Amino acid sequence: MHYGNILRDFSTEWDSIKELADQDSSKLPLLTKNNPSLKWYEFFRHHLYLSFWSKGDSPPLCLCDTITVTPESGTDPNIKYDPLMTGKSYGESGSILEDLIYRSSHQHPLFKKDNASVYGHIEEATRGSIYMTTIKPFYRKKDGRAS
Repeated sequence: MHYGNILRDFSTEWDSIKELADQDSSKLPLLTKNNPSLKWYEFFRHHLYLSFWSKGDSPPLCLCDTITVTPESGTDPNIKYDPLMTGKSYGESGSILEDLIYRSSHQHPLFKKDNASVYGHIEEATRGSIYMTTIKPFYRKKDGRAS
């Protein structure tokens, strides 16, 4: 990689990601009748980014949509690959932060902790509402990804 373009852009984006740790975590959005699930999800995802980074943790690994990590390159025609974009330090996700999430394995040692933490946030957001019963089945395993 050439510092003049790719690594300089990476450094700029990485510095902005690290600044998230200096921000106060946002107030947890509650899931209510006035804040339905589809609208709430976007607020909740943003809240997770800020709250995880403000504690000095990595981004929540369990937010990745798929369990398997998309490989960056290979030769198997049956597999969709996600190479780095030309002149960028990330793939199709569009940012380094998203690549950190989407390229992290669910076998990572921190995944279980992150998953339980996300469950805790979801439980808190639904506490006392009609939505509480929808996450109750995931209580024992503290499975935030499934709830």
